[in-house]
Amino acid sequence: MNVAGMLLHESSIPAFTNTENVVNLTPDLVAQITDYLDASTPLPDRADLIFVFGTRLLTPAYIAVELYRQQRAPYIVLTGGSNRHTGVYEVEGMYAVLMDQGISSDAIVLETCSTNTFENVTFAIPEIEQKLALASVRSVLAVCKWMHSRRALMTLKRHFPCGVRYYAHTYAPEGITRENWHIQTISEIANVLKNWERIPEYIQRGHIEEIVRDGDAYM
Repeated sequence: MNVAGMLLHESSIPAFTNTENVVNLTPDLVAQITDYLDASTPLPDRADLIFVFGTRLLTPAYIAVELYRQQRAPYIVLTGGSNRHTGVYEVEGMYAVLMDQGISSDAIVLETCSTNTFENVTFAIPEIEQKLALASVRSVLAVCKWMHSRRALMTLKRHFPCGVRYYAHTYAPEGITRENWHIQTISEIANVLKNWERIPEYIQRGHIEEIVRDGDAYM
């Protein structure tokens, strides 16, 4: 059994769609969930790709610019199609940030059709292969929300070649941090918990694959 499924089973954690269950999270369970979901890593000296997961927020675009200027990777992959809440194409805003910051289009890979994490990765792969052979990728630096980082890396691992090392540079979206997520509104708490709840389901579907820590990265 995978780690998330094991913890769910052993802890007899109820479905978090129930409001009472959300507000009655114990401190130990909050810590357990936070530690599991947050797959942040140190920054690599050099990676092959900076992979930005789709979001309506522009924060990761500015992070990607800074990482690129630090020469952490030669390419930035931007992902995200029409946002299901706003209808705005996520990648457009992020691309505009990179252009405004003087990043060359030659260093940017655009994926414009995805609507979820699985599609962020699978739809981006053909676009990446127009810049470099996927088999040549040895390390990927993901830019993603902290609560999404484990699922993001698990999705990359499932669809990229074997042996790739994965790093995660994470951010706290709109002030939802590792320390305060459990005292937010019910809907914001549920948004964090869905990352926890859905991992066993997505493993069964074959959308993601377990990751293990290997030094400063995951594999």
